[in-house]
Amino acid sequence: MTRQLNAVQTQPLNHAINERLALATQLARRLTGEGITVLAVELGRRLPTLTINRPPRRPGIVETEMVINTPAGRRELKTARYQGCLLQWQR
Repeated sequence: MTRQLNAVQTQPLNHAINERLALATQLARRLTGEGITVLAVELGRRLPTLTINRPPRRPGIVETEMVINTPAGRRELKTARYQGCLLQWQR
């Protein structure tokens, strides 16, 4: 049996999505102004995640390396938290 949510139950969820969308939009504008291309935006995680074509050149950004095994092979990604979002790009 599928349970439907009423308007009162979905209001906090909508608010959380709107907050993440606003953070991602602001950061995407800032990054594109610096000449960085935003390739994808994901809101489903705890932090909004922006996939970009290259890392921003900013002091204080700490990069972390991540290796993901996919059916197509290994993908090496760099990630960093910045302005309330998670940035990721390929090496």
